[in-house]
Formats: sequence, structure tokens, C-alpha cells
Amino acid sequence: MHDSEELVEGAAEILDFTQPVAVFFMGVLGHIHDLDEARSLVGR
Repeated sequence: MHDSEELVEGAAEILDFTQPVAVFFMGVLGHIHDLDEARSLVGR
């Protein structure tokens, strides 16, 4: 989760990014204690 580039690359193998895509971070963002880091991950 801390490596958003790797996460996006892996997702690109199964998702079609030419179409709208939603990602749910259910139950994981609470484990990121740095608010700025959490915002950066969601922003990516």
C-alpha cells in the first residue's frame, strides 16, 4: 500500500484504465498514521 506505483501497475494488469475505475480502501487507511501519506495514497 505504501508503494502506490506498484499498486497501480499491478491493477493495470486486470483493470482497463481507459474506462472509469473506482478503488475502495476499506479498512486499510486507518493503518496509515500519517495523514499526509494517506492523502497522497488516495490522491494517486
